[in-house]
Amino acid sequence: MGLTDQIKRERAGKKFRRPFVPSLFTIVAGIVQRYGLDQNFPRKLDNLAGLPTTSLFPTKESLFKPPRAHALFALVTEREYRIAEAILQRIRNPYLQFARSPDEILACNPLFTLNPSLDAERLLNHHFMYLLTQELQRRGTQPPTA
Repeated sequence: MGLTDQIKRERAGKKFRRPFVPSLFTIVAGIVQRYGLDQNFPRKLDNLAGLPTTSLFPTKESLFKPPRAHALFALVTEREYRIAEAILQRIRNPYLQFARSPDEILACNPLFTLNPSLDAERLLNHHFMYLLTQELQRRGTQPPTA
């Protein structure tokens, strides 16, 4: 292989497009904006009491998450910025990038604690509350009730 072939191969390799992956802040800020979360929401993440009750757990019909298009970047107010930053400070696990609703944000830490090795496809396609109930049932414990 000559030098010109090597240069051509390197240049061809650089032309591959990588899929756009929004930043974690953009994902969380989008949820904060979409659902109008207030300053009290990050406090719910400090304990498991903020976990929704079983009446809010998804049914089999809502088991799968619809695909969600994220914005290219977050354009938020100062209040929304502070809420998003507070959420990011309280949740430091890789499951957060797959969250699409406040319920899933609340389930992030407990789900990661129960099973830190869930694959990306399950996190992308299944609601976190469903995955959390599966993990609790697998361990023989019951989810919190109202």
